[in-house]
Amino acid sequence: MLIAPAFAQPDELLAAVRGVRDNLKPQLSDITYTLDRDWAGDPAIFFEVVVPDALAERDPMLRKSRHLRFDIQDALQPVEKWGVMPYFRFLTESESVPQLAFRG
Repeated sequence: MLIAPAFAQPDELLAAVRGVRDNLKPQLSDITYTLDRDWAGDPAIFFEVVVPDALAERDPMLRKSRHLRFDIQDALQPVEKWGVMPYFRFLTESESVPQLAFRG
């Protein structure tokens, strides 16, 4: 069984994702990921991309997410270089802040 490079070289993948994050600022605030298998059992990378609130207000989130998805895929080449299918979740900064639970 072959292991996808993303799973076999986690330090290199982390460095590549950090490089993309740094290159795409200020278009995005942060990008995190999880390596796992998708619904079909294939190796996958699940990105969570945080966009600054101010940019999300100026540029509709749908258009912003399309551009960022393309830029991230172009820079990282998840399928070609890392052997994983990419999946994306986009949030604004205010959406990514954990909500405090009410305890009564």
